[in-house]
Amino acid sequence: MRDRAFSRAARARMALALLTVLALAACGTPRQVRDLSTTQLATLTAMETAVGAQGQALVRHADQLRLQRKARFEAELACADARFYVAAGVLSPASDDHCDNPSDGPGGVALDDETARFAIEQHNLGRAGILANIAALDTLHARIVAKSAELDALMDEVVAAQALLNTHIQTPTALERITGRIVDADTIAALTERLASIRAEAGSTADDIQALLDSMVAPNPAREVTPDD
Repeated sequence: MRDRAFSRAARARMALALLTVLALAACGTPRQVRDLSTTQLATLTAMETAVGAQGQALVRHADQLRLQRKARFEAELACADARFYVAAGVLSPASDDHCDNPSDGPGGVALDDETARFAIEQHNLGRAGILANIAALDTLHARIVAKSAELDALMDEVVAAQALLNTHIQTPTALERITGRIVDADTIAALTERLASIRAEAGSTADDIQALLDSMVAPNPAREVTPDD
């Protein structure tokens, strides 16, 4: 899956909306700011629902992807074993005919000790690599599920922060009523900065999910897994 998990355009729209709130808080009239804040709260609430639904769809996609790729690696493992045992003369030559690279010849040729040890080592290394890829798919899947939950929590926090900002904006001070302008711009700016920070973190988490999905379709998922992810 190479399509973006979460649209960069959607995140850009959220960022632009937050900057608009900040700009109007600095120079707009209370009515303009309040109307925009109400709209922004409704927009972010809708985005929270959409992101949650998209996250659930991505987890389902990751479920299917894990099952499909594990099945392919397990088939690859079975073929690697079959080729090895055909070459060793333990299985009949037809045992690996269904594999991509079946063994040549009847097998069972006597090998000297050094060659035999090398063949066994290479087979074991190949098996270990396939098993590592299977385990990596489980690890990547678990991280996607965790990151999806993290993104849901961040979106909840975005909406809560916007609601707090909206409450503050919708409560005019006596001075604002007299001057007709926003006078507590510093507080509004601080709340907006906090909102932008949460949004940036949500965007980063969405990128993490995309990277994990990309890792699941990599040729060797085990190479994509790092201990500090």
